[in-house]
Amino acid sequence: KDVSAACASGEVLAVMGPSGAGKTSLMNAIAGRASGYGITDGELKVAVDGAAAEGALDRWSQLCAFVPQDDVMLPELTVRQSLELYASLRSPAPLSRAQLDRKVLRALETVKLRPATWDTVIGDAERRGISGGQKKRVNIAMEIIADPALLFLDEPTSGLDSTTSAHVVDALLQLAHRGVNVVVVLHQPSFSIFRSFTHVLFLGVGGRTTYLGPPAGAEAHFTAALGFELPEFANP
Repeated sequence: KDVSAACASGEVLAVMGPSGAGKTSLMNAIAGRASGYGITDGELKVAVDGAAAEGALDRWSQLCAFVPQDDVMLPELTVRQSLELYASLRSPAPLSRAQLDRKVLRALETVKLRPATWDTVIGDAERRGISGGQKKRVNIAMEIIADPALLFLDEPTSGLDSTTSAHVVDALLQLAHRGVNVVVVLHQPSFSIFRSFTHVLFLGVGGRTTYLGPPAGAEAHFTAALGFELPEFANP
């Protein structure tokens, strides 16, 4: 309710807040994927390259990519086959073998997947494959292989250890340095990951904005301005 934010080219905007605050709902509404979340009323206004328009970003679907919270991959395919299939489906024109190989290799290197995993099947609960952290990175690679201008990610670090989470976030920062706009929903990141973002948007109960700005200003906003006390040795 009454949430406003911006994400410029080359920036990473992190959306944070307690469970149930509406982080995923907000991102789905902006991306035009909220139909399964209930009824959306009121006004939703977006501006792309300074051109304002009513409604969500789904009309710019060719420019946007969305990485959902759940891994959506065929367990029988290998990592390489998954990316080749997705690259072929998302490409506006047929790709040559060399073009396809270059796109797949670049995506794999961006998300820091080791060559030893490239020809391993994705797997599932009944068939052993790559690890959970590797699946998260394949999911991201499947979306960035389409060279999006705007990338949404819903909790890409949930369930991952700190090192794997850092690898995922580092891949997002690399994409931002290439000029991609990155919007990511996160739940309790480490302080080092938190500080790496360009801006953070905190949502409170009821889906209202409690803070929007650079990570460095968040602690002072809640302690000096609002009177909250940060416990000693606690992750801000």
